[in-house]
Amino acid sequence: MAETPLRRNVASAEVRSGIYRSGVLEAHVDRHDIQSLVLVAEGAKPVGHIRTYTGEAVEQLFKDLGLEYVSLKSGDGNKRSYYISRSRNLIERALVLSLSDDSDAVEAGALLGYEPCCVKAYAAKDSMGRNLHTVMLYERMESEMRLAGTDSNLLNIFTLNTYIPCSGSCEASIAHARTNKKLLDEVYPGLTQRMLNHERRST
Repeated sequence: MAETPLRRNVASAEVRSGIYRSGVLEAHVDRHDIQSLVLVAEGAKPVGHIRTYTGEAVEQLFKDLGLEYVSLKSGDGNKRSYYISRSRNLIERALVLSLSDDSDAVEAGALLGYEPCCVKAYAAKDSMGRNLHTVMLYERMESEMRLAGTDSNLLNIFTLNTYIPCSGSCEASIAHARTNKKLLDEVYPGLTQRMLNHERRST
């Protein structure tokens, strides 16, 4: 029987489900990158940036998940870095933007699934300002959430997001975080909680 697009999609879904539930991703991909990989594989994030020490194994995972990928040079000689996507064209565009000194930060951020307001806030700071922004962000966000009456539990979700929100009251980021968490809990049960537990042990 000829393989139809529907049969290919069903098979792909079964492969993804098996990979997620076997925990094989966690054997090869850093916890901070697993979320990005799953969101890309499920079509919720256009392009992802993944770092790993097990190049051949993780490249096979990309293939099993039906993803396109390009290997990038990494500052760590033993570590490999990849752009991944379901679209080769999106990867090529991301590469062009990453190599350009005057690239559009908002376009680059959009390819990686970041909210425009958050990209602009991050890009507006110099390197020292960005580092300070990152270090102090969650303390400030927690205070903002209390003042705004926002669910402070979202702070934990933000720590699992694939970008840094511009503020704790950013409605786009709150919606983004809730959508991502719902998808992750559906397709990869337990991942969110394991990552949160890891974050708590690291602090």
